[in-house]
Amino acid sequence: MNTPTRMAGYALGLAAVFAAALGAGKVVGGPDPVPPTAAHDGGGHGESQGGGHDSGAPEVPGGLQVAQDGYRLTPVDGGLPVGQAAPFRFRIVGPDGAAVMDYTPTHDKDLHLIAVRRDLTGFQHVHPTMAADGTWSVPLAADAPGQYRIFTDFRPAAREEALTLGVDVPARGDYRPAPCPHRRAR
Repeated sequence: MNTPTRMAGYALGLAAVFAAALGAGKVVGGPDPVPPTAAHDGGGHGESQGGGHDSGAPEVPGGLQVAQDGYRLTPVDGGLPVGQAAPFRFRIVGPDGAAVMDYTPTHDKDLHLIAVRRDLTGFQHVHPTMAADGTWSVPLAADAPGQYRIFTDFRPAAREEALTLGVDVPARGDYRPAPCPHRRAR
């Protein structure tokens, strides 16, 4: 298995463990691990998926939510083609409801897109280009039918910190999940 696939699997596994730990913490109780503060809520840039940072709820790891602090990942197309690349188009919509047009580069790019098949058998890291209307586009093709998670990592110029938003996108066809890759013994 190649390194990018292992890294994606590790990141998804870590996010799942973290989410399970948060759920267990809510059931067991105890103090809120992320106290709400004015600095924490991004200065009032809108609401997160959970109703805003001022709710006292802990933050969700990046890539597990479609929206955060008023920013939203909005696919234009309904899915990924299987076998042959076609443009995958999406927008990042800001707190004002308009497409975000200004970005601060991270790792020399305005936006990074990672597509990972849910059973971890497919992985792509690409750099889309943005059109004048704020629509991002990049040729993508799924190797096989199934559910894919699209992660976008970017930093709007109006923010001090980067965001990672994610959305599930289908690749239509006869989906046959593969068993998760096993770790090699060391």
